[in-house]
Parts: sequence; C-alpha cells; structure tokens
Amino acid sequence: MDLVLSKSRMEANPDINSNVSVELKDKYNNLVFTDNSTITEIEILPEYSHILSSDKDSQVVSNGKSIFKIYGTVNP
Repeated sequence: MDLVLSKSRMEANPDINSNVSVELKDKYNNLVFTDNSTITEIEILPEYSHILSSDKDSQVVSNGKSIFKIYGTVNP
C-alpha cells in the first residue's frame, strides 16, 4: 500500500482540500487495479480533529485506489 499526497502543504482554508490517495500494491509494487472490493479507512487522531477533517471515514477501492479529501480549518 502507498499513500500519495496531492500537495506538500495545506492551507488554513476550509474551502480548499488536499487529496490523500491510497494505492493497493502487490508484492512487486504494481498497482492492483483489479481490486474493487477492499475497504480503506482513514482516521484523524483526536488531537488533530480540531484542525483537520475528511470527507468520509471509509471508502471502497476502485481500480486499486481510493481517494480521501482532507480539509483544514480557518485557524490551525
């Protein structure tokens, strides 16, 4: 599994998001694009939940990937 970030930093703006992609890989580091049933979950630790939120808690993988949108708050 790989985590891929769409941005290197987040803005303190609740209207702008950053994507975190989960990519499922086989033992040779190839994307498992045939997987459309694995459920991925994201957890934002309680100490960060006041400055970060996600559009969903879990998602079914599609073509070996799932994407979560992460939002920041106005005042981190």
